[in-house]
Amino acid sequence: MPQGKSSIALRHLTKVERLEAQETQVVIDRPFRSECKGGSRPCPLVGCRYNLYLNVLESGTIQFAHPGRDPEDVPEDESCSLDIADRVENGELTLDTLGKLFRLTRERIRQIESTALLKLKLPARKLGAER
Repeated sequence: MPQGKSSIALRHLTKVERLEAQETQVVIDRPFRSECKGGSRPCPLVGCRYNLYLNVLESGTIQFAHPGRDPEDVPEDESCSLDIADRVENGELTLDTLGKLFRLTRERIRQIESTALLKLKLPARKLGAER
């Protein structure tokens, strides 16, 4: 990867490129955690939605989470969001550590956590109201 480049700009594919992509499409997600838990680390499936090597922004731009590093050079404990979630669940990570991993502040991590917990509770509230 070129040094200093941290993202890939959005460009539209030609009709030929789209057809080629459809013909050679490969499924790179593992549908169940049990299929990748205990697998090789850092995770070689860079395109997996749980891999933390690339970030896809809302604009469609692809951003490298670890500029200047190849996928195999990413630290093992920073390559998969599912591994990080397991470490959080086991109490191994603090908000400060998570902030450093995701390049966010401790407060932003706390806000994301509280928003996620609230969203998890909303369906339960709706079910309770229907009874």
